[in-house]
Amino acid sequence: MSDRLSAARAALESLPPDELRARKQRAAYASRAARRQMRDEAITVTIRPAHMLTPAQLAAWRELWRVLLAPEPESERGGEGRGDA
Repeated sequence: MSDRLSAARAALESLPPDELRARKQRAAYASRAARRQMRDEAITVTIRPAHMLTPAQLAAWRELWRVLLAPEPESERGGEGRGDA
């Protein structure tokens, strides 16, 4: 077991029972939500103000929008599935 994992496990075991239960419930809720998104092939994004993001999160957010808003390549225009064939 890695040192980080051991430290995290020790920190969890030192929590009061009510806090540990609350954290487990939050983790279970997040896990259920992730499984639903995978099943439904949908993604839910929580938007936070830029000042609340880490530099890595902000860079990833900007890269996502750069890719989503990029012009469509010529080779994909008028392709299959659009009724142009």
